[in-house]
Amino acid sequence: MYNVLDVAIYVINYAHDTGCGESMSNLKLQKILYYIQVAFLLKKNKECFKAVIIAGEFGPVIPEVYQKYKIYGRRGIPKQENRKVLQLDCEKMRIIKKEIAEKLQKAESQFKRLFEAAAKVRKTIVATLDTQYRMHEQIMNTIKQFYQEELAATGGLKCGITETMDIPDLANKGSRWHGITLNPIIQPSTHAVWIDVRTPETYLSPGYKNEGELKAIDLVLKALQQADGYSEFVNAQQKPEDKEIGIITFYSAQSREIRKMYKGKNYRMDVVDRFQGMERNIIIVSTVRSNPKNNIGFAKEIERINVAFSRARRLLIVVGNKRQFESNSNYAASIANMETVSFEQLKDAVR
Repeated sequence: MYNVLDVAIYVINYAHDTGCGESMSNLKLQKILYYIQVAFLLKKNKECFKAVIIAGEFGPVIPEVYQKYKIYGRRGIPKQENRKVLQLDCEKMRIIKKEIAEKLQKAESQFKRLFEAAAKVRKTIVATLDTQYRMHEQIMNTIKQFYQEELAATGGLKCGITETMDIPDLANKGSRWHGITLNPIIQPSTHAVWIDVRTPETYLSPGYKNEGELKAIDLVLKALQQADGYSEFVNAQQKPEDKEIGIITFYSAQSREIRKMYKGKNYRMDVVDRFQGMERNIIIVSTVRSNPKNNIGFAKEIERINVAFSRARRLLIVVGNKRQFESNSNYAASIANMETVSFEQLKDAVR
């Protein structure tokens, strides 16, 4: 078993040696070390290093490593002087390098795959990650069904900020209160909303778009601008990304339309696969699919649903055909934990 700081240095230096050093932030280092630990448990049935792993707001954290490199903030950690050369056989080296390469080079997250696999091998490592600190509990309830099996032994996914999440103070780091009011769509106590839009999808080669949902997104953005408390909410945010509204969709054709509509605006717009690892206080999700056959395409993949809905910290607004998506059990569980607003109600709310 290796010292965790020695492994951390190996990971940092390997990233630099392969031309990826600039992207090796402390946050990314924490995740890679977690992946390495799980990979060793899966493939060798033993730990790579001895260390405490806790659930941080943005994912797994190894306090000893985090404290050492926190001075770099979000910047890349520079190449390090080796404290000790790791004595790695070919198999161990292959495991470690594979996890580093996959995390640095792949856009798709492997978190869920490793999370599920770890549950089968070592329940204690998963037990440290059964509590999330990112989002309001109402938002968490829209994704908790995805973790029921893996976290059955610990009672399912939990919210670690229940005592602070409703504090009406935008400066409180533990609060997920937004203070926005727009009747009948949003109240300060509302954190997850489904806007029911039933206009049919349009097939493009390749992909799909939905004109009705584009109109709904525009109305939502206008509604937020007019809402009581929205200006105060934006002005209270210290970081530029915390002021941004995120707009996520499952289809690139829809994403292109959204980008054209809001070019130069202070919104983060992308397909769900490219939003992995990011988060925003307010997220709007366009589901796109709406057809007589109730075919929702790859929007049914639970990894994509999970990522899309879990990017929101304070307010999640989903735009889509409620009746169609309720035909899918995973979406039905999510929708059951959301307020529903009709398209007509949305239009009436915008002055």
